[in-house]
Amino acid sequence: MPVMLVTYDVHKSGEQRANVLAFIKEHDHVQVSESCYLIDTEREVTDIYDGLLFAGGGRHEYAVIGPIDNQSAVMLHSNSSESYQWLNAKLPRST
Repeated sequence: MPVMLVTYDVHKSGEQRANVLAFIKEHDHVQVSESCYLIDTEREVTDIYDGLLFAGGGRHEYAVIGPIDNQSAVMLHSNSSESYQWLNAKLPRST
């Protein structure tokens, strides 16, 4: 499935943040940083973006980038190797 980068800045904590996280976690995902995730989904970019807007009440900042279709499109550094391993398993190697 296509991989997308989802990042958000929720200005209020609590229910809206929980709703945004719940929406992200409906998808196969890995956390890259505090509010940045890679998700694996068949949904369109606009569907993911609209879902984030709805989940957060439309009062926050979001970015959805993708689909990412090969490993050469991503440079990833994280304190955890989990995100790299997840991405490596999802994306084809560039030739």
